Amino acid sequence: QAIIADYMLRYRGIPLAILEAKAEGESAADGMQQASRYARRLMIRFSIATNGSDWILTDNDSGDFETFAAPPSPEELVNRLGVTVDWDRWGATFTAGFHIDQITRKKVRPYQEMAISKALWHFAQGNPRALLLMATGTGKTFTVFQMIWKMMNGDALPRQHVLFLTDRNSLKDQAYRAFSAFSAAERVSIDKETVATGNHLVGKIFFANYQTLDEELDGRKVFEHYDPDFFDLVIIDECHRSGFGDWFGVLEHFSSALQLGLTATPRELEETKRELTEEERRRDTYNYFGEEIYRYSLRQAVEDGYLVPYLLEE
Repeated sequence: QAIIADYMLRYRGIPLAILEAKAEGESAADGMQQASRYARRLMIRFSIATNGSDWILTDNDSGDFETFAAPPSPEELVNRLGVTVDWDRWGATFTAGFHIDQITRKKVRPYQEMAISKALWHFAQGNPRALLLMATGTGKTFTVFQMIWKMMNGDALPRQHVLFLTDRNSLKDQAYRAFSAFSAAERVSIDKETVATGNHLVGKIFFANYQTLDEELDGRKVFEHYDPDFFDLVIIDECHRSGFGDWFGVLEHFSSALQLGLTATPRELEETKRELTEEERRRDTYNYFGEEIYRYSLRQAVEDGYLVPYLLEE
């Protein structure tokens, strides 16, 4: 069942709390459970229930709650998060708008906005790697495009260079088309010919397969024709199956860049019963990126009405 919260409170464009409003004659406490349920569904830490006189703030991580005579300020909620944010670099990115195609008028869905906000918030705290888990069909590539659009327009990427990594040509071509809001001159499909002709350094969004980057060209790997600090951001598509194979050196070479892993595969399908070697552990998706910062499951997408459940015929 889709959820419709009364209000989402934002700070500098960042979703910060869900507010459930009750009538003046009702108890504010009557809205606590619903506010918390909405907040947890969106992976928002704080929720507020109010009747206009009492304001009950709930921390949905700890379960603690407090009652106030006035609404808590946005700055107070940020302080309660206990994080340090580089507002100078990231402030404009949080408030930058999304791209709206003039033909399709396609808009960012609420869960996609939450994924973007979680990723930007994570990076703004100085964390260089992040993992997004979104079910197949929920628009991972579109979500990342919109995030990069905000980052480009918010000046969060000093060199304005992004690398989008895939493990098959069909996915690379699909991603290239998904970024059509950027001009053809701004999009670069990397292969040996592109590098050999010297056309691999001019552009903003670069698309490549691991296999191509791992090939030899003039005594070096293709990816080694780029300086290690050339890219501000590296997107690793389907990172659970491809980013940690024979092409892990690509990620290590560009280790100074922000790195965002995308996957639709939950942890339970990735775990193995045998003991991992040190090398396997180093390349393990969750060991490399840490826990996912945002998860939007198939079940949740079905409940929200964005996907339909599948049936297996006998």
